[in-house]
Amino acid sequence: MKKYLLAFLLTFVVIGCSSKNPSDILSDASEAIKNNQIEQAVKLFEEISNDFPESREAPIALYEMGKIYQSKLVKNVNETESFQKAVDYFDRVISKYENSQEAPLALFMKGFLLANELQKLDEATAAYKLFVTKYPNHELTKSAQDELDYMGLSPEEILKKQSEVASK
Repeated sequence: MKKYLLAFLLTFVVIGCSSKNPSDILSDASEAIKNNQIEQAVKLFEEISNDFPESREAPIALYEMGKIYQSKLVKNVNETESFQKAVDYFDRVISKYENSQEAPLALFMKGFLLANELQKLDEATAAYKLFVTKYPNHELTKSAQDELDYMGLSPEEILKKQSEVASK
């Protein structure tokens, strides 16, 4: 009888532990980041995106993973690989959750990383052009247009171009 009771309780505990909702997991992941437990946070964000792909938290989790890799917080991942992983996570937000609040942010950050960190100017141009077209009224649209206008220019060339525009 004790064995059956123990088995029942163990089953209940296992089911109870695994029945967290995506909101709770997102909260745990955010707490892990605050405590500098980056690997744990990545695991939790992956759990959300894999186990709850239709949830409101899924695009948030993918976007947060992009931010983690953009910030080069994952150990044993070189800078270029980290930036590329960030772009990949941002791409997942853009393609799977195009109507989410995170999609325009992910598209802008993709363009930023491609232009400024990975030096993939053609891909960055495409990302920024898509951003300006798709989100003409977004608060980052002016910044995306500025990135397009000044992409590939040195700081001196940017200042010269801005001076010419201001004097007109």
